[in-house]
Amino acid sequence: MDGFRAPAELENPADWPKWKQAFEFLLEAIERSTRGEKVKIGALLTCLSKKYLDIYNYFVWSEDDIKTKIDATYTGVLNKFDAYFEPQKNTVFERHKFFTRRQKVGETLDDFLTSLKTLAALCDFAPEEKDKLIRDILILGLQDQSSIEHLLKEPKLTLNKAATFLRAKELSEKQTKVIIANLASIDAKAEKSASSSVDAIRAKRICYKCNTSHPPRSCPAFGKKCNFCKVLNHFESACRLHKTKSKKNKYKSRGKTTHAINTSGSDSDLSSDSDTLNLDSIQVASIQKDKNKFKIKKQAWYVNVNVNGVFVRFKLDTGSTPTIIPKTIFEKMNIAEKRLKKSSKILEPYMSPGLKLLGKIKLECTYKNRSIKEKIYVVDRIKSNDNADSTCLLGLNACVNLGLIKRIDALSFKNKDDIFDKYSDVFERKKDKLPVVYKMKLKKDILPIVEPVRCIPFALKR
Repeated sequence: MDGFRAPAELENPADWPKWKQAFEFLLEAIERSTRGEKVKIGALLTCLSKKYLDIYNYFVWSEDDIKTKIDATYTGVLNKFDAYFEPQKNTVFERHKFFTRRQKVGETLDDFLTSLKTLAALCDFAPEEKDKLIRDILILGLQDQSSIEHLLKEPKLTLNKAATFLRAKELSEKQTKVIIANLASIDAKAEKSASSSVDAIRAKRICYKCNTSHPPRSCPAFGKKCNFCKVLNHFESACRLHKTKSKKNKYKSRGKTTHAINTSGSDSDLSSDSDTLNLDSIQVASIQKDKNKFKIKKQAWYVNVNVNGVFVRFKLDTGSTPTIIPKTIFEKMNIAEKRLKKSSKILEPYMSPGLKLLGKIKLECTYKNRSIKEKIYVVDRIKSNDNADSTCLLGLNACVNLGLIKRIDALSFKNKDDIFDKYSDVFERKKDKLPVVYKMKLKKDILPIVEPVRCIPFALKR
C-alpha cells in the first residue's frame, strides 16, 4: 500500500484491538482515512486473512442497519468485527497471564513494562487500580533482587517513580560495563607494552652460557658440549674454566680430559641471572686410610622434618638456595594444587637441564623444637646422585634457621694437645705429623697460575 507495510494477518482473536489500531494508523499514513467508505472497507478486508472475509460475508444486518446504510460504512463493519471478537476474550485467562508475567533474562525494563501495560489492557481493570497493579507486578517480577529491596523501602511509590528509578539504574549499569571494558582494554595494552619492554631488556642481556643476547629460555648453548671442558650447556667462549688461564696452557696441563669444577657461593651467585636459582649441592665426605693412601667416601646428610603435619625426609643441601620437594611428596600432604602460586624462577642444577617447576607455597616446617615458615618449590621430579626420584632438598636458609648447620669461622683450643686428643684418628704416632707422606710432583712444562679461592675442595666436588 503505497510503499507502507500492512499489519501482519490477524491470527489470534485476542490481538484484534492492537491489530485494529495498527490498521487505522496505516490508513492515516496512506491518506485514505478521508476517502470513501468502500475504499476503507476494501483495505480492511484485504489486510485481514481470508477466513475473516468469510465471517464478513455472513454478518447479519438488521432492517434499521440496511435502511440507514450502516452495513455499507467502515464504522459499521468495525463494530461488527468488535462484536465478533469480544465474546472470545477470556478475562480470567488474560488476568492470569498478567499476574504471572515475570521479567525474562536479558529483557530491558521498557520491554517488560510495555508488555505489562498491554496485558493489563485486556484484563478490564478499573482505571483507578490499573497503574497500581502494573506497579506491583513490575516490582515483583524484576530479575534484580537489589532493585526490589530498594523499591519496597519507598513509602509512597507510584508507577512513574518506580519506572524512573529502574531506567536510571539500568542505564548506569550499562555505562559501568562500558567503563570497565575500556579500562580493562587500557590495562591489557599497558601490560602488553610493559611485557614487551621487559622482553626487550632481557633480550639485551648477555647470557653467561653463550655470550650472546636472546629471549628467555632460548639459549643456543642448551644441550651443547663445551669444546674445552667437555661439559654440557655452555659454549667454549663462555667457559668459566677457560677464563682462568690461556687456552694453550690449559690443553698442555690437562691433556684430553678435563674435570669441570662448579664453583659455589659468591662466585656462582654473581654470574647467575636474577631469575635463576642455582642448585650447587654440597656433600659431606669422610677420610679413610687404606695402606698409606687416603680414600674419600661421600656421605649425604638426611633429616626428617615435619612439613604441614607430614614427616618428610630431606637431604641437607647447603649449596641450594631454595627448598625443593617433588610432586609425589607434595601429593601426600593432602594440599589442594590450586594453593600453589606461580613463580617465574628457574631451578637450574649444575650440569643438568632445568627442573620443571610446578609452583611455590609457604608451609610450616618443624624440626625438634624449632618451627619456621619456609617457601617451598614443588617440581615434577628431582633426579639425585643416588638415583632416587623422590629426594627432597632442604635449602641453606632452612638448614640454618632450623639449627641443622652452624657456620664456624674459627676453632679455639687452650693448647694444641687438645686437638691431637680430639682427632687422634688423624694424628697418630708422632704428634704434629700425618701418618703418611704425601709427595707432590709438578710437570716441568706447566706455568704457575693463581686460582681464585674455592669454597669447596676439589675432591668433594668430583
